[in-house]
Parts: sequence; C-alpha cells; structure tokens
Amino acid sequence: MLPITKQQIRSAKREERESHWWLDRLTCTLRIRGKLATAATVTPALAACTIGTAHTNGCPGIHWANNGYAHPQVYFVDHTGAAWPVDVATYTWNQAQGIDSIYVSGSCPGYSGTHCANMYDANYGATGWAGLTYTPVDSHLNIRDGVVYSKFNDYYGVGYTAAEHRQDTCHEQGHVLGLDHNDSTNSCIYYAIISSAPQYPDADDYAVLKSVYSYTH
Repeated sequence: MLPITKQQIRSAKREERESHWWLDRLTCTLRIRGKLATAATVTPALAACTIGTAHTNGCPGIHWANNGYAHPQVYFVDHTGAAWPVDVATYTWNQAQGIDSIYVSGSCPGYSGTHCANMYDANYGATGWAGLTYTPVDSHLNIRDGVVYSKFNDYYGVGYTAAEHRQDTCHEQGHVLGLDHNDSTNSCIYYAIISSAPQYPDADDYAVLKSVYSYTH
C-alpha cells in the first residue's frame, strides 16, 4: 500500500494487512540473510526474506503456486483508466526471474493453472492510501487465486504526474508478486510517493523475487 504522507505511514501499513490472521503472519521479524540457493536445494524456510533493502511480505515470504508451470503465471487484469500504466508496469515486473507477469485487459483469461490479479481505479475518497493491495494466502503461504486485487485511489491520483502514477502502479504490482516495502528511495516499492517518483523496481527487488521463486511452490 502506498500512503500519502509520512505521518500516515503507521496507520496505512496496518490497513494494508486487511485480515487479523494476516496481521499475525506479517509480525514475523526474522530476516534470513545469505546466498541464494539453487532450485534443487532451497526450501521455503531458506529463501531470503531480505536482500539489501528489499523484503518479502512476511517471513517466510508469500508466493504464487507454480501449478505445473516452470514459473508461476500471473495475469494482471487491467480495469483502470488511461492514467494508470498497468501495461508498462507489468512488462517491467516480467523482467523478474522465476515468475512471469502478463498483461491483459478486461477479464481473466482463465487458463488452467494460471493466476489473475485484478487492477482497479476509482475515487475511494480520503482514505489515507493512494494504493491498496489484497493478497490473502492459504496454509502453505500460497497466494489465493481469484480474490487478489489492487486499488488505485483517484481521489489522490487526480493530482499526480505521470511519473507518480507509474510509481503507484509499479508499487502495488510488486505487492501482488509477494514483496513488502523497499527501504530505498530508488525503488518504486518505497513506502511513500516522493518527489523523485521512482518508477521501477531496483536490483534488490528482483533479487528477492528470484530467491522466493527459485523453487517450486
């Protein structure tokens, strides 16, 4: 979730954890540091929760299931207006190793074994958040298919530059893939919109995803 001001960070971060059981999951503070393991040897408990300034959402991190594919297939289903560049942000996230991000407009294609995350925009009012993502998981930390969404709040977005729209979009899509906030102002998943409006993931974001998806879920 992308809050508007630093003063709103604490409350906005808590809103991001939309279920009480999800709050319990995310209170894990252990950050496992070390070399990336190969697909043959890595286990969920050994996948890195933190690399550099990037973090998984929870520790061990949440993830999408492979469902028979070499990489999990995640379709970002675009229901937004032209101001929100879901397409180009999806192509950027598709550079991550171990998980495939695919853009589609209108409706989930419903291919067997694939996943869909719906992208919406509307004027949700003075909520304190510019973007919000919902990623519930099952008992194996697999993100549950069919219920994942991101919302972009036009109440704040109406005053955004194109770069700020791009940061917000990239930010929420990173959460969809399983990332938490990045501590660096060079990443689009930095916790707040800032004047430099970073529009892309950084190398640490990609490294964490590579670690998480370096084994089959």
